Amino acid sequence: MRYLKSFILFAAAIFAASCAEDPIEQPEPPKEPEAPVIVSAQLKGVAGEAEIIVGKSVKFTAEITVKNSELEGYTLEIKKDGAVIASASGDLGGTEAKIEKELELNISAAALTQPFYPEVTIKVTNKDEMFTEKTLDEADNVKITTMELLDALWLVDNLNFAYQ
Repeated sequence: MRYLKSFILFAAAIFAASCAEDPIEQPEPPKEPEAPVIVSAQLKGVAGEAEIIVGKSVKFTAEITVKNSELEGYTLEIKKDGAVIASASGDLGGTEAKIEKELELNISAAALTQPFYPEVTIKVTNKDEMFTEKTLDEADNVKITTMELLDALWLVDNLNFAYQ
């Protein structure tokens, strides 16, 4: 009988200890997705020039981030007087992305009368259908100038004779 009481007490102690509350990890509440952030964006000449002559290529670069979501894609439009002279789009992924795109601008050199800054707009979307749009200011944009025409045209033949 003495062993029976000891056994019952021992079993009750184990049972009581096993019924103690286990610390349950509370899952973090889901975080609200945020719209993408355009950290930096600029349109410059291919070699980084701030001013180019019409007909030369340009390079668009941008750094994009997003919190609590994933990037999905981007669209880029470059306009002159409301008309699209170049555009690009692409897929993105992850929470950070760097865009580098070389573009040819569809501008007639004969029709260009004065230098201008194109209107550059980038739109970035995430997988939660949120987006951010940015239009570049002049500091981040390339100035497109006309070709400088010389007062006279000189021709030099293979015998080094010059003609005006």
